[in-house]
Amino acid sequence: MLVFDEITEVRELSSLTKAARQDHLDRIARFKSRLKACIQSPMKHEPTVLVVEDDALLLSSVKRVLRKELEGFTVLTGVAKDAQEVIKQTPLDCLVVDLKLNGITGMDLCELLRYRSRSPLAPIIIWTGHVDLAEAKQAAIRCGANKVLLKEVDSVYSLVKLVRECIQMYRKYEEHQDEKDPNP
Repeated sequence: MLVFDEITEVRELSSLTKAARQDHLDRIARFKSRLKACIQSPMKHEPTVLVVEDDALLLSSVKRVLRKELEGFTVLTGVAKDAQEVIKQTPLDCLVVDLKLNGITGMDLCELLRYRSRSPLAPIIIWTGHVDLAEAKQAAIRCGANKVLLKEVDSVYSLVKLVRECIQMYRKYEEHQDEKDPNP
């Protein structure tokens, strides 16, 4: 009697889910079609840049210029304490950071990117008002930064150029890595 009840239950379940099975098969077919389209023309995510600066006025103007000049890029901005979580959780293509920040140093944020982030190889640009360029370069080397730029009048346009160059270099590196090892 128990066997008969189980067989009846299986038959009822299979008849009830026939429409659901067809819906599932349709969804699988749509997914395969989208996947095939992605494979044929792979999409890269928009480059994401994080700018960390404690001077709110400077940060606002930098954000405005970068968003205008770096069309197609995602530009994130913030102060040091907010940047820590962004660095840990968001895949970044470039970090722009001042050496002197409130509460945490730019070097600390660089180390966070290198050792505890989703983008440990992303380029870092130190953008500093530090007067001693040699000292700023030494700090950049210690924390694994790629470039150093002094904050000067109109240096934001030099920053735009550096961000583009760094991201282009980073993307080429990623592509080369993908070619070397297509199945990471």
